[in-house]
Amino acid sequence: MTNIKNYLESLDLKEEYRHRGDCPKCKGKNTFTAIRDGSALLYNCYKLDCNTKGVVSSGMTAREIQRKLKGYEEPESEHETFTWPEYVVTPTVFTRVVGKPSGVVMIVEDVISATVAAKLFPGLTGLAILGTSFSVSNMKHLDNFYKVIVALDPDAAYKTLEYKREIEAYTGLETIALRLYDDIKYKVEADIKKLEEIL
Repeated sequence: MTNIKNYLESLDLKEEYRHRGDCPKCKGKNTFTAIRDGSALLYNCYKLDCNTKGVVSSGMTAREIQRKLKGYEEPESEHETFTWPEYVVTPTVFTRVVGKPSGVVMIVEDVISATVAAKLFPGLTGLAILGTSFSVSNMKHLDNFYKVIVALDPDAAYKTLEYKREIEAYTGLETIALRLYDDIKYKVEADIKKLEEIL
């Protein structure tokens, strides 16, 4: 069994560089993705029967540690905020926003998609549900938003519609089911245009 941290560090990923390849755990062909985001290495395998996913810390510079200890933050308009889940051991969701939050959240399956969505549309919060399971307990993560966009991968179109109905019924929030041509992390032009129209 491969040590995932050693495997990720061996990739020597540069900031925001994405890797796609074979999964080191299940050996699925081209099902594994990883991205470096600051001192975190975010990874996920898309093979249905593989549960390889998570975040691994790869160390911080002395300056980053000092800033964190002092509680120093850049002005929000120039700073990307990074919100860690409440449960560090077993995360239930992952959120990412660039700049000042706009009140719109986009629900996606994985961390990389949440990060890409947030970077494509500053102010939009990308919320990764870390798979395709969204339960009533996850609804609390929608408290600070006025609009929800559910944009799961194309192979989960049925769940996209199901979650749209559940979120609307449970929260009363304006909720849109967005059918994608491909995962948002691949930045398909037609998907980006659809999102621009919604936002």
